Amino acid sequence: MLKFGTDGIRGEIGKDLTFVSAMHVGSALSKLKKNMKVIIGRDNRPSGNTILLAVSIGLMLGGASVVTVGVSTTPCISYLTNKLNFDYGVEISASHNPANYNGIKIFDSFGEKIDCICEKQIEKNLDKILFEDFNNIGKVTYCPKLKEQYISFLLKFLSHFDKKIAIDCANGSATKFVKKIFKNNKKVLFMGTGTGKCINKSVGATNANSIFEFVKKNNLDVGFAFDGDADRIVVATKKQIYTGDNILLALSRLIPSNCIVGTILSNLGVEKVFKSQNILFKRADVGDKNVLKSMKQFGATLGGEPAGHIICKNFEPTGDGLLICLLLLKIFANQDVDEIMHFDKVAQIQKNVFVKNKEQVLLNENIINVIRVSKQILEDGRIVVRPSGTENVIRIMIESNNPLALKIENIIENKIKEIDEKCVE
Repeated sequence: MLKFGTDGIRGEIGKDLTFVSAMHVGSALSKLKKNMKVIIGRDNRPSGNTILLAVSIGLMLGGASVVTVGVSTTPCISYLTNKLNFDYGVEISASHNPANYNGIKIFDSFGEKIDCICEKQIEKNLDKILFEDFNNIGKVTYCPKLKEQYISFLLKFLSHFDKKIAIDCANGSATKFVKKIFKNNKKVLFMGTGTGKCINKSVGATNANSIFEFVKKNNLDVGFAFDGDADRIVVATKKQIYTGDNILLALSRLIPSNCIVGTILSNLGVEKVFKSQNILFKRADVGDKNVLKSMKQFGATLGGEPAGHIICKNFEPTGDGLLICLLLLKIFANQDVDEIMHFDKVAQIQKNVFVKNKEQVLLNENIINVIRVSKQILEDGRIVVRPSGTENVIRIMIESNNPLALKIENIIENKIKEIDEKCVE
């Protein structure tokens, strides 16, 4: 059965996510409120239109009125859901995953990712019958022009800049949006503007070396790379690739905040910088909805993940690569990008361990003890061992300048594999 992960429902097309299962998701969502209004968009991967149609049918069978805008970024759907008073918004996207994957992201009426309670209600409704009232079947309306309202919103943040820049659209849904925003600007070069069949393939935020090499090759000042649905961003200069931690540091110059929210994966180095500036730094669990939850709790206006989901709560309640790109261009204006983005990072080691039983492994007393002892050895370092929200993977992150860090990482990895094999037996 489909389940919500870190960022919506996600899976491989034809295996985890099918036309029928997507239809059931739409039907399950429709049961949360009678006669609801839902706006829905998709990224440009080949399965997008099919999954969008399936979710729409499920919603209609539950009596919902559906407005589809076609190919859209995730933040566009978030913005329009709130701006146009829809009950829910849905984006069909597997974000940074390859083209053979797809997913379903759901927003509430405020344009925020639905909470865990809402997710559980939808999961509970997945097995219920699709048809309930043949006299109350909803309809679908196609309104692609609604996306112009989101573009108009972004254009308010576009300011004059002298930098020569590159934008990598990850062969995803941002392409048409970006070309409208920067139309005929000779200072802007584009890459990753291919079809959805190649979405995220060797380009985009999760393959940042591509934008890095492009910037160097074309002697540009700075490059910005999005993922397939443009809710995350990374930055590159001729010198270096910069991630979410660096972006938060840069944005703190423009967006005053007594508190900034990162995640358990944010580098200790950026925490130390904010501390030196008397800015409180709080860590949330991985996932932009968890970041937003902590931002509300601590009154922060700025938060984000190292992976590039950056939230400026005064403008939008979700990560938006295009918005952040425009804000950064304003900050960079007549300044050195590397100076603004740099901080001294504490060394990080990250490793993905593929397993069959991630929950059982992480609950095993032996791995808990190994992690506890390892933390004592590192003293001022950090160890984060967590399950992936979308894959059968356990992620290890060790942050320390201690030379024993690599050895400790190997010990934890081997222990995870050993316990996983016993679970299989």
